[in-house]
Amino acid sequence: MVADANDCVSVYGSHLLHSALDAAGVAWRWAVASAVPPHRLRSNEVSALPTHVRKIVPRVAVADPDRLATAELVIGFTELRWPVVDHVRALHCPAPALALPDFIDDGEALATRPLNFAALSDAAMRHALARPGASATRSSANVSDDDFWTGLADVCARFAALLQRVND
Repeated sequence: MVADANDCVSVYGSHLLHSALDAAGVAWRWAVASAVPPHRLRSNEVSALPTHVRKIVPRVAVADPDRLATAELVIGFTELRWPVVDHVRALHCPAPALALPDFIDDGEALATRPLNFAALSDAAMRHALARPGASATRSSANVSDDDFWTGLADVCARFAALLQRVND
């Protein structure tokens, strides 16, 4: 589940992550949901996005109560939306909550050996515990900057490639 502090990043990031998983051929196995419904985006927030991002019609699943209770991972790209993380915890869901751009290098380091979801989940949990309350260093990122979205798409593609290597 994508629970970014920035509404646009939650919605468009969810779309980009799902697209990356689809391109890697693993979207059928890993569902992506946004903590923010697309209709909550304000027009002034969307108009600040780069033109090529604004042209995307985000098709994202929205995290309903069932998805919140069964999330396997809660991610942010710029900063985690902590009220959502707290709500997931209140539902007794043990999903790690982490900033995906900060985790991707650690995750890719695991891919040097056979990888299963339990090992990936364990690494994500260790990463999250090692940085309690931490959020991505990108909280000051400029979402109106093309480079921000290029970097976000790269992180999504790298994460999809990592999940492609997971064998249960």
